[in-house]
Parts: sequence; structure tokens; C-alpha cells
Amino acid sequence: MSTPPAPIPSALAELALEVRRWRGPSRPPPRLFGVDAFAPLDAGPLEAGDALYFTPPPTLADRTSPWALVQHLPEPAAGCPLVLAPATKAGFFGRVFGGERGLPRGLRGAALLLRGYVDVEGALDPASGLDLVWGKPG
Repeated sequence: MSTPPAPIPSALAELALEVRRWRGPSRPPPRLFGVDAFAPLDAGPLEAGDALYFTPPPTLADRTSPWALVQHLPEPAAGCPLVLAPATKAGFFGRVFGGERGLPRGLRGAALLLRGYVDVEGALDPASGLDLVWGKPG
């Protein structure tokens, strides 16, 4: 007998309903929120239903201050929420030598607030296992 899927937190479910296509510098995990559509940021203007997906750079200088992350985040774009993942998967050697360290949810949330995003929330996505933080443009 299989285990039933974990329930999706309500705030995450609300965000998932808004997303029709991911935009960003890198592709999100497959089927995040059930959405496969992706376009790079430079592929034209943002449209309704677009959401920005961003992963902090693995070479972030100061992993204890939200200000270090703020300079890497894109400006809030009208109508497009930003979903912020914990960190880049560093691969085998990164895990062995400590290169795969996620940024705490609170630090990522503070960085979104400092960048000008509002309605900042966070939750664990049961499908991907990612600890996501997101905000909407203010």
C-alpha cells in the first residue's frame, strides 16, 4: 500500500494556481507546481501567469546576511511573483566537501523584503522537497 501524497500548504497551493510559465536564469526542477513551461528572462516581456524562479549563487560571499543575497535578486516585476529556492545542487563533490548549503528560509525571506517584495511566505513543497520562499511585487 502506498503512502498518500503530503498535503500542499494552502499558501503554496494559492501560488501554484497563479503560475503558468517559469522565467529565470535557470530552469526550475521538473514539474514544480505542475508547470513545465519555461523561458529565459531575456526571452521577451513578462506576461500574466509568469513567475520568476531564482536560485542563490553557490558562491554567495556572506551566507549570514540578507544584504549579500539582495544584490543578486531581480527587481520586482509587475504581477510576477518570485520563487526563491534554498541553494544550487552542488553535485557529488559539492556534497562531499560541503559546497551544498541551503540558505535559511528566514534569510531568503528577509532578502525578498529588502528587495521590495511583499506578501513574503515560505513552505516546503512536498512534490520537489524544496524549501521555497516567495514574494509578490509591491
